[in-house]
Amino acid sequence: MAKQLIVLADDNRKVLASIEDIVAAKLNKFQGWVCNTGIQSLYIDFDGNVWNGNCSGGVGKWLLKSNKTAWGHLGSIDQGFDIPKKTVVCPYESCGCGSDIVVTKYKNLSAADFVNEHTIDIDQKFININSINAVKFTHKVPKQILWDIGRQCNYNCSYCWPDVHNTTDPHKTLDTLIKTADYAIDNWSDGNTIRWYFGGGEPTLNPDFEPFIQYLSSKNQWTMLVSNGSQGPKYWEKNCDNYNILIFSAHFEFMKKELFMKNVSAIAQALSFGTKNLTQFIVKLMAKPGMIDQAIDLANEINAVTEQYNLPKNLLSVEMVPLRGLGAESGNIRSEYTGQELDQILQFNQL
Repeated sequence: MAKQLIVLADDNRKVLASIEDIVAAKLNKFQGWVCNTGIQSLYIDFDGNVWNGNCSGGVGKWLLKSNKTAWGHLGSIDQGFDIPKKTVVCPYESCGCGSDIVVTKYKNLSAADFVNEHTIDIDQKFININSINAVKFTHKVPKQILWDIGRQCNYNCSYCWPDVHNTTDPHKTLDTLIKTADYAIDNWSDGNTIRWYFGGGEPTLNPDFEPFIQYLSSKNQWTMLVSNGSQGPKYWEKNCDNYNILIFSAHFEFMKKELFMKNVSAIAQALSFGTKNLTQFIVKLMAKPGMIDQAIDLANEINAVTEQYNLPKNLLSVEMVPLRGLGAESGNIRSEYTGQELDQILQFNQL
């Protein structure tokens, strides 16, 4: 199981944690904390607006549509954008996006020392954590950009915001994608490697997406794709090694299970042969309330593929994602989950 974070618990334990651990424990509430968003992280939305985080973009896009000032708005990929230089104080009650949760942040000055430590003794189990005072990201590449590269999607999941997926938005051109990446690399990361996280919509529907990923690879950039895994096995056999991390989201409302498992097997086989770039393949089970057992059944099938190709769990892993709500529940776990289901999710993600 991938653990991207170290958290400082209120009892001063330093514990490895995943995004799902923090969300399932309802600890993704950082209002008033000092946060490195903007310095460590940027977000590019579906319309090409650039923000200091997904958090500001999620709220701010509605203000922009009303011609109002939006906190965290830095500009756009068409008109250029500002480069943040200072930390911010989180203004939001909850943190709903994984790319925001992973940004280094701390509650008070006494916890600030923790985020600057280089050598940390870590507890491996996220157990009995009721409160945290700091979150530290562990990746060796310190800067990340989450780019929702387009709204076009071939799914219509009930738990996905209607504004973020459709079948009609035009694709961004290769020229636009490359110019944006070059500006960010030259001006925001001073020529250094950036972790590029791509989502949508379904990014693989854009015919210029794979050529763009190949361009980023030529610039020594680190890439991660979140896909619904609906392309066929030949697509993934050809393209899976273009990424450092590949994530499939298993959407039970729309996925074709047989095709999904063929794709999982194709990528597992590629990993077993040896890959140049791909170091981790993660399947995230988007488990709605009432569907935990179905998610566990799929996880067992994926684990059987892992065993078939004799892959270590750090190469192919499965995580269960507690879904956040829409509307008034935005950023918070959906209220329909029972306490038993949330415990099941937490326990599953500790395996």
